[in-house]
Amino acid sequence: MTVTPSTITDYLLATLRADSNLSDIKKWFLGEPAPSQYPSSPWGWVEWTGGRQTPSTVSNKMSVEDTLFVVVVSKHPSHEQAETNVMGYVEAIESSIVSDRTLDGNVAYCYVSNREKQKQFMNDYSIVACRLTVTTKRKK
Repeated sequence: MTVTPSTITDYLLATLRADSNLSDIKKWFLGEPAPSQYPSSPWGWVEWTGGRQTPSTVSNKMSVEDTLFVVVVSKHPSHEQAETNVMGYVEAIESSIVSDRTLDGNVAYCYVSNREKQKQFMNDYSIVACRLTVTTKRKK
């Protein structure tokens, strides 16, 4: 089986959808949806963002690094609860990734290489989002 960015993205998305620790997430999308499609809170998406390739040599196959964003969003009237919710989801996402570092054999390994948080206020609500950058390594 040939592993592609789509294979990796689909597997990660299916894993997050099936994780009981993330069952509060109402909807997981493939890629960021348009604002008009945002569901009720909490929700998230998985998005392939590209990655580096190193050409093959006589002794090694091509090395491929894929980068994906996993984003989770929580909207709540209490700014503290929105923060707490997102931190819990981030912990659950990271645990899910750590428990299957090869993504069922699709990659040599993967890890969370970065985490970024953003916060906005809308009317009486606090909206907190966290973007985890997941980096994978594989041979092609």
